[in-house]
Amino acid sequence: MHYNKNIILEILQSNFGAEIESFVDCYVMDMDPGQLAGAFEQTVDYAVLDTIDEMDVVNFHVEKDITDEEMMDGIFYVLAMLEGYAYWGGEHVFVGSEEIELDFHFSFLKFNGKYSNFKMY
Repeated sequence: MHYNKNIILEILQSNFGAEIESFVDCYVMDMDPGQLAGAFEQTVDYAVLDTIDEMDVVNFHVEKDITDEEMMDGIFYVLAMLEGYAYWGGEHVFVGSEEIELDFHFSFLKFNGKYSNFKMY
């Protein structure tokens, strides 16, 4: 099969969408205020994922072995809407929503028409 960025994106979304959303959610929750400062115009202590608005494959590579197993890896980005919060007076205060671009590496296998072993970092 001949792959392009759109085909790889479709494979990622249709086969690994739940894993991607879960990973992005955890990634956002682990971001520190310094990482969030670029996205928000005011101090934000933490953020949570609201939605993933867009995904796009930046580049990819496909390697086929003698058993016809295909290893695919590359980089994709996610445009995510984040909700920012600050601790003020002992309370969690919503300070706003911002869209941020996050880049991730991915890899997965295709064998006998099935996709597996998805990893992103």
